[in-house]
Amino acid sequence: MAYRDRAWVYTCGECHDRWRFQCEINSRRVLRCGSCDAENTVRAFDPAPNVPTRLYIGYDRRHQVSLFPVPPETPSEEWAQPYSTRSVLYQLSREFHECNYSPSVRGRIMGETVFHDLCWLDDERSGPWSCHMMSGFTRGEETCNLWTKIVNLCQTEPERRFLRHYLTLVKDREFPMLIPQVRLGVAERRRADFAVFVPLQRWKYDCLIIELDRAHTQDRADADHDRELEIVAQGYRVVRCRGQSERGYYDDVRDLVEQIETGMKRAAGDPSSVTVDIPVVKSVPASPF
Repeated sequence: MAYRDRAWVYTCGECHDRWRFQCEINSRRVLRCGSCDAENTVRAFDPAPNVPTRLYIGYDRRHQVSLFPVPPETPSEEWAQPYSTRSVLYQLSREFHECNYSPSVRGRIMGETVFHDLCWLDDERSGPWSCHMMSGFTRGEETCNLWTKIVNLCQTEPERRFLRHYLTLVKDREFPMLIPQVRLGVAERRRADFAVFVPLQRWKYDCLIIELDRAHTQDRADADHDRELEIVAQGYRVVRCRGQSERGYYDDVRDLVEQIETGMKRAAGDPSSVTVDIPVVKSVPASPF
């Protein structure tokens, strides 16, 4: 999936044609231009993705939680992808001390990594069992202690149902987490209903703010235009959910997960739309002889 996809381009220093690649750059390398035959040296390149290095979440200012893109103690684990469901649930399970959620690699099927998602209590006398949230609440239990803590980060009941619908649909797929009540910017002038960081490829994310239009007061609705402008100015794209069907926001959640899946497939289907530029540090024109 997109968490491991790479797509980059470089511009020839001589003829200025652009060339696209889909491989890792782990050392200084020389690339020959296919148009003018010049030798272009690009430097090793593994930039940080365009996601926040830290988030503070929770509607109650006295009870906020700090989140990192990946758990600082396990940054190199294969399941630890920036703000993915596994990365976020792992951190929240340690924050709330309700269970030891511990993902691990189970194996690979048709090129896709399959994970174990297990929980047990701190004393290790109970468990392990399959994580109820990562299984989409399909293991016979409607709730768990960790879920009750996470859902209380939401402000309204529609938000709580929205988050549950999302996890019910996503299940154990390698997906970004729907993060509730994200405080935006160092001044925290805005607090979004949800944020989700969709990987278009390893180095490029679509940073979405999800707003539930009917979940708040009329005063909040009247201010939505100015609110959206401020959110966009911070590098996010706003997705508005109307909740107008008979099933509330359920259809909006289904549309959202399909939109996320489409974004995560862009690198495979249209890599030129998600490329990042690699700088050329040296260019040598082709020899005339």
